[in-house]
Amino acid sequence: MTQATTFHPVRPAEAVGRDRLPLLGGILAGPIFVGSALVQGLTRDGFDFRRHPVSVLSTGDLGWVQIATFLVTGLLTVGAARALRRTEPAGSVWLPRLVTLYGVGLMAAGVFSADPADGFPAGTPRGPGQISWHGGLHFLAAALAFVALIVATVLLARRAARSGDRGRAGPG
Repeated sequence: MTQATTFHPVRPAEAVGRDRLPLLGGILAGPIFVGSALVQGLTRDGFDFRRHPVSVLSTGDLGWVQIATFLVTGLLTVGAARALRRTEPAGSVWLPRLVTLYGVGLMAAGVFSADPADGFPAGTPRGPGQISWHGGLHFLAAALAFVALIVATVLLARRAARSGDRGRAGPG
């Protein structure tokens, strides 16, 4: 038995060249975010991945590193979304919009930093602590960002399933 392979149309060389770098930035945004969080989480005094969300790394003396991580990865993601808008098939508007929302949410999470909590940074009392207005906005932005990312992945999986691309559609 043979299996049919679908080939997607090739874009003009100038569009691919113009969009290659932003799309690469979008690919690298995830590993940059995870790598930064891992290095910080493993080296900052009092941080415990079992108790603390990565967002609290934006507090304390070295909080600027996580803030920069939110901002840089958000910018890379928005750039990739703009490139997706140009390279996506005609009529496909939701994927670029959702990826843009995710990137903007990351940047907003950087602008509105989380509050110290549960013993981090070192010297902070145990427990949830008080949530400030900027801490509340941080978690609201992050929640909206990650919901947008989840919806984007479901959209991509549905599109892959409809086109018969079982490898990208997910388990099944």
